[in-house]
Amino acid sequence: MAEAVNAARGEVSLKIDDVELVLAATMGGLAAVSARLGCKSMTDLFVRLSAVEVSATIAAIELLAVRGDV
Repeated sequence: MAEAVNAARGEVSLKIDDVELVLAATMGGLAAVSARLGCKSMTDLFVRLSAVEVSATIAAIELLAVRGDV
């Protein structure tokens, strides 16, 4: 069964194999992803995430997950 999400908070569900997660793009989480990747701007972060760069994707899953076993 998929995790319930709080759409008003901007949460989204993500299922990888049998692992169910809930992600939320909070400012704190985005700042942590940006810092880990060494991004200089929000544009840089957006480009790296939207291009599905592997290191960016892994960092986003780890740092934006609010529920589930990362």
